[in-house]
This record gives sequence, structure tokens and C-alpha cells, in this order.
Amino acid sequence: MKTKKGLGFAPSEERPDKYHSPGAFVLEPSSESDDTKPKKRTFADEISDLFVRYGAEDERFCAMTAAMTDGCGLSEFAERYPDRFFDVGIAEEHLITMAGGLALGGMHPAPILYSTFAQRVYDQMWHDVSLQDAHVTMFLSHAGLVPADGVTHQGIYDIALTAAIPNTTIYSPDDFESLHISADMARDDRGLAVVRYPKGGEAKYDLTFTEAESRLWKYTEIGEGASGDSYDIVVCYGRIAENALAASREYSSRNGRRVRFIVLRRVNPTPADDALHEQIRGASRVFFIEEVWRGAGIADRFAADVGRDMRVISIEDGFIPHGDTAYLMRHTRMDADGILSRMHLEEQ
Repeated sequence: MKTKKGLGFAPSEERPDKYHSPGAFVLEPSSESDDTKPKKRTFADEISDLFVRYGAEDERFCAMTAAMTDGCGLSEFAERYPDRFFDVGIAEEHLITMAGGLALGGMHPAPILYSTFAQRVYDQMWHDVSLQDAHVTMFLSHAGLVPADGVTHQGIYDIALTAAIPNTTIYSPDDFESLHISADMARDDRGLAVVRYPKGGEAKYDLTFTEAESRLWKYTEIGEGASGDSYDIVVCYGRIAENALAASREYSSRNGRRVRFIVLRRVNPTPADDALHEQIRGASRVFFIEEVWRGAGIADRFAADVGRDMRVISIEDGFIPHGDTAYLMRHTRMDADGILSRMHLEEQ
């Protein structure tokens, strides 16, 4: 038996990679079709630029994927550095074992796979990378809620898997700037380093953040005019920071409370900065918001590290239906309105 992808539709037969997960499209594009509209920049676009830069800076750097060259933003790297690009086909287990071998041989491998497929490579991450103390920088695309791919492709479980592996460092950037900062730090780490990021674009803000000296987190103040010295804290990471910030602003306005809004970049091990821990210990209330299945994130570990209780807001449903991003956020109550309602509920 031979499978021919896209059989019967000439464009997909010619470019099966382009039509792997196309969504709705016009069969006969016109000059006014969506094909002519500017495309929003995505994390995959940033990864493309990032990997090309790494390839130019370090002859040991090699990119790897499991049959997702275009989807993971690796086409340009593959064209520029064909001798340092490896597509192993739909064989994620082999991908990570090969990455461990390349690392032990003196290369710096950077495999990319979807977050949901991290479930397939747990043994390889543990045995062939971490146990060997091999330095592999693994990038997990499609982390968090994933639109248009259905229940099997949700990226809300990977932190529970990877954080359970000894000596593993995990970063979860919220925007493109944080992606570059996180990837640079991960590249300099030892052992298994994971950088996870969502499908689509970055979190957008209309305010500025103050950088922590360690660059492992950043923060901003909301409701500075509120009376009194007391304040609440919201901690989050990844793309959900945009919705969490909108909810925090409304929470501050309705309750007349100052809110310190903290976005983590490194989530495992959690940042041990004294300044961060002191701020959290001094807060009246602490909300921890994460775009993962409840119990599969870092909230409990972070609370233990800091040494105080936190009110966790995360995804209650273990299996997520098909839908676009807006629908999935509403369905899981991880949109701004849903987060706000849960912050008030947690107060009671």
C-alpha cells in the first residue's frame, strides 16, 4: 500500500508539506483572496530566524525534526545548512535518541517537535539524553491550547512530563523577545533544555515590563494609584500572560487593589531570586495562572519553593475539543473574562 498525500488536488500533490494542515482556503484564489493578505508573524517564523542565526554562529549547531520541516519553521535552515539538518520522518523516538548521540559526539542538536508528541519520547529524554548528561536543546511547538487540530494535539501536558526528568531546564516564553532570550539561555545550559511555545503569534502588551537581573522573569505594576501599602500578585508564563494581564487590570480596577504582574520565562527549576520570593511573600493574595491541565504544571512546585499558598487558575478539562483559539480559551475559561471570574471566585 502506498499513501499519496493530497491525491486528487493538484496543488497539494505538488506541495504536500504546504497542505499538511491548511484550514479553510479558496480553491481558485483571486486577487482578493486571503493569499494576498499580509500574514501575521508566528513563533515558527521567529524560530526560523533564530535557527539560521545559530547555524551561522556555531558550526556544531544542527536542527532536527520528525516530518515537520515547514510546520516547525526549518525550511530555510535546511536550505542553508543541509549537512546539519535532519528530518527523520514520523519517528520522534528515533529523533531524540539521535539527538543524544549527536550531542555526545560533540554537536549541539536542537530537535523540534509538537508538544503533544513529547508523550512519545519520554523514555528517550530520560535514558538517551538526561542520564547521559548530553546537552540537547529541545523545542516544543504547539504548547498550550492548540487551535484547529483537535483533542489529540493539545499541548497542556508536556511540563508534567519534562519536569519529572532529572536535570531538565524548561523555558516557556510569552512573546518573541522572550523566545530569543529563553533560547539563548537554553543553548548555554547543560543537559536537557526545553523551550516550549504556542502555535501562532505572541502575547501582545500595551505597557512596558521591568526586567529581572537574572532575565528569568519580568514584572509590571497595575493600579499604582490604589490606596494602602497592600498588594496582590499574579504570576503566569507563556502566551496566557496576555489574557491574564487583561483580567488583572479589571480585577485591580474593580477592587481598588494594586497588582504586581509577574511573567516567568524559566519555569523549571523555578527562579530562586530573592527579590521575586520577597515580593510574593509580602503579597496579600497570590494568583498563579498557567495554560496547562490542572496539576500538570508548576504551580504547586513554585508555591513550595516560595513557601506560601497560591490560588491556582488553570485548565480543568483533561481533554480539549476541536476549535479555534478564541473558542478554546472561552471553553476552558482561560480567556480574560473567565480568568477574572475565577479570580473573584477564588477570593471567596
